[in-house]
Amino acid sequence: MGQRQAMLAALAGVRAEGTLQSVEEPRRAAEWIAQLGRRYPDLHVPLADALTGQALVDRGVRRLLDLEEPALRDLVARGALARFALLACQSALVGRWLQSQPGLLGDEARAIDAYSKELAELRGRARAEGEGAWVQVALRLLRVRRRAAFLQIMEAEIERRVDVLETMRAISDVADAAVLDALGLATACYGVEDLGVLVLGMGKLGARELNFASDIDLIYVCARTPSAEEVPRLQSAVKLLTRLLDEQTSDGFVFRVDLRLRPFGTQGPLVVPSEAMVGYYEAHGRTWERAALVKARVIGADRGDVGARLLQRLQPFVYRRYLDAQALRSVAELKQAVDSARGRAAALGPGPGWDVKLGKGGIREIELFVIAFQLVYGGREPNLRVPGTIEGMRRLTELGLISARDLMHLIEAYRFFRWVEHRLQMDEDRQTHRLPQSPEGVRHLAWRLGFEDAEVFTRRLASLAARVEAQFGRLLADAGAAPPAAPRWATLWEDGRSAEERLTWLAEQRVHEAARVLALTERLAQPPRAVIGRYAPSAERVPAEALVAACLDSGGGADALSLAGELLERRATRTTVLELLRASPTLATALASLFSASTELGRRFVREPVLIERLLAAAAARRREPEVLAEEFSAEIARADAVPEGIRVERRQVLLRRARAGEETRVMVGVLSGRVPWEEGMEALSDLAEVTVRLAWREAWRTLADAGQAPRAPIGALAFGKLGARELGFGADLDLAFVYHGEAEDMTPCARAVQRWLRVLSTPMAYGKCYEVDLRLRPDGRQGTVVTSVSGWQAYYEERAHPWELVALWRARPVAGPTPLQARLRALLVDVLKGGSPPHVRSSWSEVRAARIAEESQGLRLDIKRVAGGLMDLEQSLALLAWEQWRQRPRERPVSTLACLRYLVDRGRLEPSVATALETSWRSLRRLELELRLRDPGSSRMPATPEERRHVLLRAWRSLGQVGWAVHEEERWWEGVLGPVRALLAKEGLAGV
Repeated sequence: MGQRQAMLAALAGVRAEGTLQSVEEPRRAAEWIAQLGRRYPDLHVPLADALTGQALVDRGVRRLLDLEEPALRDLVARGALARFALLACQSALVGRWLQSQPGLLGDEARAIDAYSKELAELRGRARAEGEGAWVQVALRLLRVRRRAAFLQIMEAEIERRVDVLETMRAISDVADAAVLDALGLATACYGVEDLGVLVLGMGKLGARELNFASDIDLIYVCARTPSAEEVPRLQSAVKLLTRLLDEQTSDGFVFRVDLRLRPFGTQGPLVVPSEAMVGYYEAHGRTWERAALVKARVIGADRGDVGARLLQRLQPFVYRRYLDAQALRSVAELKQAVDSARGRAAALGPGPGWDVKLGKGGIREIELFVIAFQLVYGGREPNLRVPGTIEGMRRLTELGLISARDLMHLIEAYRFFRWVEHRLQMDEDRQTHRLPQSPEGVRHLAWRLGFEDAEVFTRRLASLAARVEAQFGRLLADAGAAPPAAPRWATLWEDGRSAEERLTWLAEQRVHEAARVLALTERLAQPPRAVIGRYAPSAERVPAEALVAACLDSGGGADALSLAGELLERRATRTTVLELLRASPTLATALASLFSASTELGRRFVREPVLIERLLAAAAARRREPEVLAEEFSAEIARADAVPEGIRVERRQVLLRRARAGEETRVMVGVLSGRVPWEEGMEALSDLAEVTVRLAWREAWRTLADAGQAPRAPIGALAFGKLGARELGFGADLDLAFVYHGEAEDMTPCARAVQRWLRVLSTPMAYGKCYEVDLRLRPDGRQGTVVTSVSGWQAYYEERAHPWELVALWRARPVAGPTPLQARLRALLVDVLKGGSPPHVRSSWSEVRAARIAEESQGLRLDIKRVAGGLMDLEQSLALLAWEQWRQRPRERPVSTLACLRYLVDRGRLEPSVATALETSWRSLRRLELELRLRDPGSSRMPATPEERRHVLLRAWRSLGQVGWAVHEEERWWEGVLGPVRALLAKEGLAGV
C-alpha cells in the first residue's frame, strides 16, 4: 500500500501498515489521525495530500486538530494546507506560530514589503517625537517581518529548493535589513545622523553565514569623534538600536545582539570613533581579534566611503606583510583555541549529544582552518582577504595552498554540518548545535533531514567529521612549510618493491590506471634523465617529487601525471619550471589541480610554461572589457612587424592565436578555481570570441588590401547560438553568418574576403585554431553562399526560410562590421522577428526536434545537448516561448537563457517555480558540458566507460555544490535535470509533431 493510500485509510480510522513510519508518539499518532479524519470527513483527500511523506507527521496532525474549523478550511481554500503541514511537522515553534496565527501563511513577500514601508515611515515620528510610543510599533514590525521572512526561508530549505549557503545568505539579508532599519530609527530619534554611525557585522553576520538562531556580533563605529554634548545622545541611540533588535517581547526578538567583540570588550564604550578603533588595534590588538576582523563587513552597501576606508586601514593589522614566526604562532594559537573549545563541547564522535559546531571535525575546525591560512598568507595574497568560509577555501585552492580534493571534502562537510545545524535550530529557535541526547531524538532528527534511519545519518556525520579532523590536523600543522622531501608516493620510486607489489599498493590507494601510473613514475626515476628518486640531482628532486605527489593526490591519475612528466622532461624550460616550483611551494598543488581538471588546458601549460606565471598571479581572473582585450591583442600582434616580410602575415596570425589561447586559459583558471562564476566565465569567453572575430577580419582585410583585392562593400558578421546569447562555453565553435551591404557585383570580392576571414579564424597553426566556424545557420544552410547581401538576407527570411529558423534567429546579433551596418542588421532582425506564424513555427520546430531526437536515440553515448530534455530542447524552447510573448509587444529582446526565463516569469508566461527548476536544469547541464569539454573540446557526449562517466559526474556535482548526490543516484539526478524541460515541452505541446 502506498503512503498516500495508507494515510487515507488512517484518516478513515482503518489501520494501515506503513502510515506511521516516522512519528514521535506512535501510540497516539494513529488516534490523532483518525480523530482528524472523523472531524473532517469531507477533507480526507487534501489532508492526505498534505500529510503524506512528512517526517514526524503527528506534529502536524496535532496542530491541525488544535485549529478552529474556519481556519483549517481557509487553509484548504487558499491552497496553504500543505505548507502548514510541512512547516508544523519540521518545527515545533513554527507549528505553534501557525496554530495561533494561521493567516501567517499568505503572501509573505508582500507582507514583508508592507512592514518595511511602515518602518521607513516611522523615521519621521522618531525624529519628531524622540523615544515615544512609536518604539512599540517598531518592536512589533521588526519581529513580525523577521517571522514572515523566516517562514519563507525555512520552507525553501526544508523542500531543498535552495542550497544551505543560500539559506545562510538569506538569513543574513534579513539581519542586515533589521540592523539598518533599527539604526535609521535610533539615530533619527536622538538626532545623531550626522555622526555617520556605522555597524560592523562580525563573525557569521560579516561572512553572510548566519544560521536560524545565530547571535549577531556587532561593533558600533562613528565616522568622527563626537563632542561632549553629543556623547550621551550617541550612547542612547546605540542602546535603543540594540533594544530594537534584542529585546524579548510577546512577538519574540529579532536577533540576539553580542557586542563583546568591540575594542576593550565589555569594558569599552558601546560606540567607538573610527580613529580610536584603528589606534586600539595598532596598540592593543591580539591574535583572536585579527581572526575576528577577517570576517568584518560594513552592514549596508550605501554607507559611504567611511566604512570601506576603515576596513582598509585595518588591513595591515589583520594581514601581516611577511610570513614571519608570529604569523605561524597565530596558527598554533587558533589550533589551541579549537582544542580548548572541544574540551567544553562533546568530544565524542558524532552521535547523541555531539556538537556539530564545536565537536571534533565540526564547523569550528573548518572555519578556523580557513582563517588560519588567511592570516598566514593574506598579507602576500590579497585575494585571500574575503569573509566567506567557502569562498576562502576556494581561493586557498586557487593559490595551491590546499588541493582540489581537500577543498571538495571540506565544502561537502561544511554544507552538511550547516544543514544539520539549521534543522536543529529551526525546531524551537534555540541557539543549539548539539544533536539530541537520546537515540530517539537523533532518529527523529534523521527523519526530518530525509534519512530513513539514524544509523545512515550518523555514519555520514562520522565520515565527514573524520575527514575534517584529519585535514585540520595535517594541513594546519604544515602551514607555511615547504613541500615534503619524501611524500607517501615515494613508495613508487624509493623502497625497492617489485613491480607487482607496487601495482598492488597503487590499487590499495584506489589509483586509476595503476599500471600506467607505475610506468610513468619509473620513467621519471630512470637515469640518466631522472628528475625523481635516488638518481635525480638533489636540486631537482624535491620540487619535482612535490609536483608528482600533488598530481597523484589530486585524483587526476595517469593523465595528470603524464602532463607533469612532459613538463619536467622538457629540457629547454625544465630549469625555469623547477625554480618556480622551488620558489612557490603552492605551485605544485595548483598545477596538479589544473592537470587533473583538463588535459587540453594542461597541455597549454606544458607547451608554453610562461603561462605558469599567470597561474601564480591569477588575481586578474575577472572578466575584462572587450576594448581592453582588443588593445592588448593588437599590441601583441604588432610584434610580428619586426620579423621578415615573407613570414609576417603568418606570424601575426600565430600571435593572435597565442593571445586568444592565453586569455581563454586565464578565464578558465578563474572558473576552475571557483573564483569566477561559470556564468561570468561564459560572458568573458563570448567577449573573447567577439574580439577575436573582429581582429581576424582586420588581419584578413589587411592581407587583401596589400594584394589590391579588398572589397568595396562593408561586411558584417551575425552570431547565432551560444555566442549570440553571450553564453559561449569552453571548446565551443562559433555559429556565424556573413552579410554585406552592396550590389550584386560586390558578391565575388565579398565572398573572397569572407573566405579569407574564415581561414584566419579556422586554419590550424601554432596554438591551434582560433575557432571552428559553423555556417549552417546562414540563408539556405549548406547550399547557401558564404556571404549574403542585406537585401538577400531579408528576402530569404520573408520568402523561403523554414518557420523554425525564427527560433534560431531569436538569439542572433551582429558582432562585427561597421557600426552603420550593425545598426541596420539589428533593425532587420526586429522586423523579421515580428513576422512569422506561431502555430507554423511551433509545428516546424517540433518536426526538426523529432528528427534530432530520433537520430540521437541511435547513439551509444548520451549527448547532453541533443537528448530529449537536454540543452537544445531547453534553450530553443525558451527562445520560442520568449519570441511568442515578445511578438505581442516588441521591446528589447531577452536573448540569453536566464534573461528569457526572467522575461517569461515577468510576463506571467511561466510560474516562478517552473522557472527555478528550469534554471537549475540549465546550470547543471552547462556545468556538465564544461566538464565534458575540458576532457574533449567540442564534445557534449557522456564518456563510454562507467569509471570515466562517474569521474565527470562527480566533478560536475562538486562544482555545482550538489555534493549530496552519489553515483548510484545518477538516474534520479538525470530525471531531476531533464524532467522539468520535458514537462515544459509536454505542457506546451512541443514534445512531438
